Amino acid sequence: MTAGTPDDYIDRLMKLIPADTVALYLSLDGIVRSGLKGDPALSTWMWALFVVVVVGNVLYWRKTGVTDVVQYVVLTLAFVVWVFTIGGPFHDLPWYKPFMGSVLLGLFTFFAPLLYKGAPQPT
Repeated sequence: MTAGTPDDYIDRLMKLIPADTVALYLSLDGIVRSGLKGDPALSTWMWALFVVVVVGNVLYWRKTGVTDVVQYVVLTLAFVVWVFTIGGPFHDLPWYKPFMGSVLLGLFTFFAPLLYKGAPQPT
């Protein structure tokens, strides 16, 4: 991609995969689950972890130079979808079924780059 050229579908898709924060969340998820196995406070800890990482995402993306507000929203939604897919704190909700996350992830991954065209490029 050159300056002034909009991102293509694959470029937009790659920018919408929150790999760093998903990796962080997965490692912390494993630590909290193993440390609190069987503890009634596990659900509270999982929700707290989820919120902390969502807030941390925004700060991290700001530090890495993301300035487009729409991109913040889409990246945050992408992270929520990934956490929903692996269960996270949603796993304890009575209506949650694991297949829902897989369906949502597939749909989000396909449609998000089609709907989000990326930050305006300098001319």
